Amino acid sequence: MHNRQFYTYKFKSSRLKEYKYDIDLSFDEAKELKEVIALADSQILRSIRDIRNRTVKYSKLEKLFKERDLRKKRNN
Repeated sequence: MHNRQFYTYKFKSSRLKEYKYDIDLSFDEAKELKEVIALADSQILRSIRDIRNRTVKYSKLEKLFKERDLRKKRNN
């Protein structure tokens, strides 16, 4: 299995305060505004997921990556 990157939003604290910590933004909009960063999975991310009772289904993730790659090949 590949070590996949995770993507998350990154906002300046002034922007969060301006929007009263309630920013409603799609992933594509955030990318355009350069408010998305890539992170490698790490112990801190695993701990956060554990605290929040979230899991990553790696088999499903790999399946989605394979589907994406097949679509890219078909479109080229």
